[in-house]
Amino acid sequence: QLLAFMCGRCLVWVTIGTLLITGVYFLEREFSMTASEIAPLLFLFLGVAGMCTFVFVQISKRFHGYMHKAVIGMSVIGSLLPVYILVGMQHHSEVYVLFILGAAAVGPFLGMCRSLMTELIPPTFTSTVYSLDGLMDTLLSWTGPLLAGLVLQLSGSMRWGIFSCILFASVGLPLLLNFDLKKGIEQKDAFAAKLKSKSFAEAT
Repeated sequence: QLLAFMCGRCLVWVTIGTLLITGVYFLEREFSMTASEIAPLLFLFLGVAGMCTFVFVQISKRFHGYMHKAVIGMSVIGSLLPVYILVGMQHHSEVYVLFILGAAAVGPFLGMCRSLMTELIPPTFTSTVYSLDGLMDTLLSWTGPLLAGLVLQLSGSMRWGIFSCILFASVGLPLLLNFDLKKGIEQKDAFAAKLKSKSFAEAT
């Protein structure tokens, strides 16, 4: 369950991260927006992302199990943004909707995912798991922009370039939707008990 969650999280993040990386270029190309017009949107994005992070953290402290549902919700929103860009986004006003939805999905996402992972990592394996998680991010982070760039070159459409990155979410999102937090905790406890019994046997 832990590995499935990590893979799903990483693949969904490739889709969201690619959207963040190519977003400014998309606005310049499709809407002829200048730097002075884009700057307020970036401030809006940062403000909404910070506010959403604070709100989600406070709610997750009060309601047990809410964090898992919040991660799923943010993953769905983030994964569907490329679809919205492809079939919608005809007016400047919709750009604000995109940035608000993107901020709500991006702001708390990584922090909440790693908080969930702490419930699944066996004792003494924290650094190993987080190192693997970081390695997966590093290895996959370039694949989304590369795919978007290739599709842009072939189709001449930035919309199709961004939409192509839904390929990663189409694999990662089912992994997150099928993730069972309770089963993952049970697997962690069983693994920890096995390690403890093995250590005890070696000591005696």
